Amino acid sequence: MKSILPGLAMRAIAIVSLFLALFDTARVLGVADAFKSPMLHYGVAAFMMAAALTLVRLFASVGLWIGASWGGVLLVAGTAAELASRSVLPRSVRPEPTELFVRLVLAIAIAALFGVKLWKERRVHE
Repeated sequence: MKSILPGLAMRAIAIVSLFLALFDTARVLGVADAFKSPMLHYGVAAFMMAAALTLVRLFASVGLWIGASWGGVLLVAGTAAELASRSVLPRSVRPEPTELFVRLVLAIAIAALFGVKLWKERRVHE
C-alpha cells in the first residue's frame, strides 16, 4: 500500500512556496510598496535578481504541486541562491528574517522528503 503522506507534504510545501512567491511578486512589482517604479528604487541589477528568484520560486511551487522532481530541485537551488545573494540585494528587496526562516524550513523539508524517497527506493531494490 502506497503512503499518501509524502504527496500531501509535497502539496503543503507547494502551497506555502506559492504564497511566498506571490508575496515576492507583489514586492517586485511594487504593489507592496508606494514606489512609482520598483526598478528605479531598487536598482536594475537588484530588481533583475529579485525578479529571477521570484520566477524560480513560482516555477518551483508549480513543479512541487504536480509532483515533478525538478520542483524540489528549483526550490532548493532558489533558496541557496537567495541566501548567497542576500548581501547583494537592497534591504527593501530582501526577505524578512521570518520569511527567510520559512524558506529554509521548506528547502530542508523538501530535501528530507527526497532523501526518504531515495532511501525507500534503494531499500526496495535490495
